[in-house]
Amino acid sequence: MFRTPRRVWALAALLSTSLGGAAFAQADTPSTQDKVSTWTLDEALSRARSQSPVLRRAEARLETARADLMEARTYPFNPELGFEAAERSGPLETSTDRGIEIGQEIEIGGQRGKRTRAAEAEVAVAESVFRRTEQELGHRIELAFARGLAEERRAEIASAELALVEDLLSFEEKRLEAGAGTQLDLNLARAATGRVRQALQEALVARAGARTALAEAVGVDPVDPPVPTGLGPAPWPEVPPLVALVERALETRPDLAADRAALEMARRQVELQRSLARPNLRASVFTRREEGDEITGGGVGIAVPLFDRNQGGIARSEAAVSGAAADLRATELAVRRSVTDAYARYESATQAVRALDALVVGTLEESLALLGRALEAGKVSAGEVIVLQRELVEAQRQHVQAELDLATARSDLRLAVGQPALAPRIPNPSTAGDS
Repeated sequence: MFRTPRRVWALAALLSTSLGGAAFAQADTPSTQDKVSTWTLDEALSRARSQSPVLRRAEARLETARADLMEARTYPFNPELGFEAAERSGPLETSTDRGIEIGQEIEIGGQRGKRTRAAEAEVAVAESVFRRTEQELGHRIELAFARGLAEERRAEIASAELALVEDLLSFEEKRLEAGAGTQLDLNLARAATGRVRQALQEALVARAGARTALAEAVGVDPVDPPVPTGLGPAPWPEVPPLVALVERALETRPDLAADRAALEMARRQVELQRSLARPNLRASVFTRREEGDEITGGGVGIAVPLFDRNQGGIARSEAAVSGAAADLRATELAVRRSVTDAYARYESATQAVRALDALVVGTLEESLALLGRALEAGKVSAGEVIVLQRELVEAQRQHVQAELDLATARSDLRLAVGQPALAPRIPNPSTAGDS
């Protein structure tokens, strides 16, 4: 008789662990765990905080904005010191004339204050961009981690399925040798074995790709990728209604805050450009010695804005205000759409998982037990075993995919609302780049 209860119950345990347990709980696999490092989702997010080049680039932009603010707060014109000397030759005597002059250009339109306010708005833009970059990076890592867990499960399922078809192939070979089987059953078992071996190789390739994608998302070398372990993104205890989520997104999304700050920066640039139309005052004091006489005095000069009144700068800044206002309105609409779409995907994915839980989890172990007893009793043919096995395994794959879809939809919804996976952190000027 074909003895398979060990293989069947092994598959039952493997499949029921994923179907009945938490989303993407990974079974221990010593053959892989001993060779590579394992990461939980929290560990992946923590490593990204210190190693992600994406965050480093956003920090660099923030530091550039802070440097611009420092420059704006600094008075832009240094004093000018001039020295002159001349030899005076006359019919009776020769003398040397000399003089010293100190000049200073003075802004009289409040330009420095306006530059500072515009630079402060630029820093606010960069800080909001940094926060949104953190959120997008956390979302990317969550997706890569969830996919990694799913591919680990798919590889395990394919390995367990291969064990079953190899047992079936061995059984059919022995049956044919004993004259109890048929060549057709043996051919079906061989075909199933080849198919499942190919499926296992594809699953292993997909698993390797998911591991390297996770490593790249975190910012570490994909040549030595980690194995995701533990649980995927945590579910929300209770998802608020759609209207509340949209309102929360409009209040808290950093990209919206960045666009609002950009609009304010554009308005302050208009004020600055208008003030630049006013010419600067140049004041100076001097002392000279001419023909033995000491001369001390001063002077004031100002450009006459007859031709250049900064018309182009003012027009550009006013156009930038219109563009920034349009960008803000477009972002608001995009936020509303992204939350609405993500909410619909989340609701659909939740219902799909619940339906599979109700239809598959409750019957899987029973079906596997029946299949084991039928195999022992010789009541099913190789073709029937293959069909039943494929149906049961495919149900598990569908459940893994449904869980992955739910994890993806959940992370998408959090990103759309502006709920971060990475704890918000704005680097201090003194520590930026050290973390």
